[in-house]
Amino acid sequence: MGYQKVVLESASNTIAQNTTGSAATLTNGRNFSIGGDATSSAVSFDGSGNVLLSVALAGDSVDSAEIKAGAVGNTEMADNAIGNAEMKDDAIKEAEIAGLTGGTVGLVVTSTGVGGEFAYGSALSDSAITLTGGTGLKTGGSFTLNQAAGEEITFNLDVAGLTAETSLAGDDTIPFYDESATAEKKLSLTSLGSKLAGTALSSSNGVLSVDLTAAGVISIAKDDNFYASDTSTAGALSKFTVANLGTFLAGTGLTGGQSDGSIAVNATQAITNISGDLAIAGDLTVSGATITTTTETLEIADNKMLLNSDLTGSTAADTGMVVNRADATGDKYKMLFWDESKDGWCIGSHDTDSAFPSTSSKLMVNVENAGAPSGSETTVGGMVYDTSNNEMYIRTS
Repeated sequence: MGYQKVVLESASNTIAQNTTGSAATLTNGRNFSIGGDATSSAVSFDGSGNVLLSVALAGDSVDSAEIKAGAVGNTEMADNAIGNAEMKDDAIKEAEIAGLTGGTVGLVVTSTGVGGEFAYGSALSDSAITLTGGTGLKTGGSFTLNQAAGEEITFNLDVAGLTAETSLAGDDTIPFYDESATAEKKLSLTSLGSKLAGTALSSSNGVLSVDLTAAGVISIAKDDNFYASDTSTAGALSKFTVANLGTFLAGTGLTGGQSDGSIAVNATQAITNISGDLAIAGDLTVSGATITTTTETLEIADNKMLLNSDLTGSTAADTGMVVNRADATGDKYKMLFWDESKDGWCIGSHDTDSAFPSTSSKLMVNVENAGAPSGSETTVGGMVYDTSNNEMYIRTS
């Protein structure tokens, strides 16, 4: 038994393979260094490992010639990036601010509107500011600009000033106070409807409606009620009992009106056709030899399928799946099956019938192994993946 390791071929038709377990290195190492205003020590690099190249700026290497006008502004500096520690005492005075030449008690700095200059202007005015409530608010009062102490202004809600609305839409909003966030917010009728919706109650565009599909399933008794729209009384909501429903659904082979409201099946009445769904709570045993179904979707909860379940003794049989390809190009029937003559999974085909063919192609088995393969982990032509080194091998003999 022999194996060959699978290696990758590069774009230039050469093989790159790690035979030492370490990174490949340059035959002659190369030095890296930085010149100009930035200096560094020379670092040698040959590929055997990481290197650190430290760079330092020379003194006075960055001045006004290296910085364009407007290159450093608010967006280039973090908040509080320049503080007392970054400036000498009296570094910025009146002379450094264009147009600001002298101070006067009681005056404030204003813009001159010329070239970004500033100057001292007039004192603050003590004009009164009156706060007038808008729609839905009452007047809050007034105060002057120059206050000796804090001033509190109170606004009150004026519901009488709001316009009455009788037609509402899902995107209309209602103001409310969020207790958990301690903040005022607004809520749309659609969001309010979603908040109020619960079991069997749904919301669409702010309108609540009963959603019977969300109701829970329970065991029912004959006196339990159903609710439905009664078309005989112009769509009024009516109710009827389970016993009433049993009587209504009774038909050939079925007897309604049982004591518990159920429908009994007449066992002597043969059922030849079921047009609707059929649910069987217990096991289903079919004694016939053939089951024919036109089902397009087959769902099976079990995680395995047992073929040849009645096979006993020492003689085994080819077993698998057959696909009907109709009149497509090539053989009509394709198979995936266990071929006893090859003792393995095989593929094959037939054009005339669905029997397993006498000639087939065996599928090669791929396996995982913690380490290089050393025995019969797979058959000839099979692949073995070494999980410990991320390497692939193929069995050649």
